[in-house]
Amino acid sequence: MTSKRPTPLKDEPVTPLDELQGLLAANLAAMEALNRDLCGYSDTKPVDTAVLEKRIATVVRNAVKELLEERQRGFEREEEEAKAQGKLTPQECYARMAADFTDALEKYRLVCDAFGRTVKLTDFLNKTRDSYDTRVRLLNAKLDVVIEMLGVHAVVAKKLVFPARPKRFKDIPAFVFKDVPLYCLRRAYRSRCVQRFVCVCLLCVWFITIVTACLIIHDNAVMRKDLQNSCWKSSIETIP
Repeated sequence: MTSKRPTPLKDEPVTPLDELQGLLAANLAAMEALNRDLCGYSDTKPVDTAVLEKRIATVVRNAVKELLEERQRGFEREEEEAKAQGKLTPQECYARMAADFTDALEKYRLVCDAFGRTVKLTDFLNKTRDSYDTRVRLLNAKLDVVIEMLGVHAVVAKKLVFPARPKRFKDIPAFVFKDVPLYCLRRAYRSRCVQRFVCVCLLCVWFITIVTACLIIHDNAVMRKDLQNSCWKSSIETIP
């Protein structure tokens, strides 16, 4: 039959039995002394565990209360020192942080609301664009049908080609004095620079015409005035 005695570890010191009995007796004496101090019982009375628990709870509660009050007094002293030095107290820091956090939350809420409205507007614009695209496609289909029924064809601008060289001698004068000048005139007519130059020339002619008309009107007015003056003088001289 195996022994139930625990086997000590390799490095664990072996405690003698007398020492263990002494430790147990010391623990019992400490418990009895604590019972006498807390409950007021003597050695002849047994230990009342309920009263002992209440007393221990009361002592612990009072100790915790004193510790919290001491910490609160320490916080108050630190706040008074911070106020005396012109610094922010922890409570003021917490209040400012709470206000900043509330402001940030409000701005974030506004941003979220604006983003939600933007998303709704974008969806509405996308739907409107899709409806417009559908209508444009239907209109294009109808126009294609109408153009096909009417037999209308778009005019395609022909590219100017230099006239072919004549193969016979008698066609040379027509080529030189007719085909080449017409080709040059057409090229000049389609050139943007020439068109702008023609516009500038026409504008100058129009301006010169207006100025000439104004000068003629002015000269006519002056001549009419001189004629009236000469007639008036001649009428005065004829009076006896």
